[in-house]
Amino acid sequence: MFRGMRIRDLHRSYGRFSGISNECTSCWWLLLIALLIALPALPARAQTPDPQPPGPAPDPARPPLNPFPAEQNWSFLEDASKRTDFFDPVKYIPLGDNQLMYLSVGFEYRIQYEYYDNFLFGDGPQDHSGYVLSRLMPHFDFHVGNDFRVFCEFGFDYEGGRNGGPRPQLDKDSGDVHQAFLEIGSHVNSPHGISLRAGRQEIVLGSGRLFDNNEGPNVKLSFDGFRMIAESAHTRLDLFAAKPVENNPGFFDDVPNHSESLWGSYLTVPAPIVSQWTG
Repeated sequence: MFRGMRIRDLHRSYGRFSGISNECTSCWWLLLIALLIALPALPARAQTPDPQPPGPAPDPARPPLNPFPAEQNWSFLEDASKRTDFFDPVKYIPLGDNQLMYLSVGFEYRIQYEYYDNFLFGDGPQDHSGYVLSRLMPHFDFHVGNDFRVFCEFGFDYEGGRNGGPRPQLDKDSGDVHQAFLEIGSHVNSPHGISLRAGRQEIVLGSGRLFDNNEGPNVKLSFDGFRMIAESAHTRLDLFAAKPVENNPGFFDDVPNHSESLWGSYLTVPAPIVSQWTG
């Protein structure tokens, strides 16, 4: 009986030892796998430099480029020492001795190729070779003093090779005025101030569900109307009354949609929680 008890005790002890041994073996395997994963990343992290754009480092004194040409302020180029970019001579063209009277010109050119397989689930004409969309948008910005300017931008949008032809108001506009407005007020040459814009203009508010310039399609969207802008260091208020412009495919035949009118206000203020995190 004594020998039987010792054999059972030894068998239980061996079972417990075997379970502990298996658990330790599993832990060692997990540590080994983690080490094998981490080792190749360490030298790669040490050897890989931080990604930097090509060319010389950007000048911190120059304002960043704005995707909306009408919002770009080139008045800082009145200081000749800051004209360091290849395109600066056309971004600031002084008119006479008054340095606050100047002309700025530029243009945007975009070309893209699109191909859809089973477009609209195969319903309607199908295009098996794709098509090309191109967009050319020259503009000029004429400033007179600190409180007055005239901005004008044209759009030439073309489609080539699409089976079924250009989609209405999306692919083709042979040529038209995309923006043409005058702006009066202290906000013309300063990020803070009040100004009034009157004429054809892009209006982009928030996520663009109601007011947007329709950047994705080939033909962009604009509005005819008025907008007052009041902006401080942390707050911006937009008051607007406008009609969307109907984009037609011919030359200079875009007209406002008289069946739609929009007016209202849009206030932008920093959220307290976000301000605490970023401050």
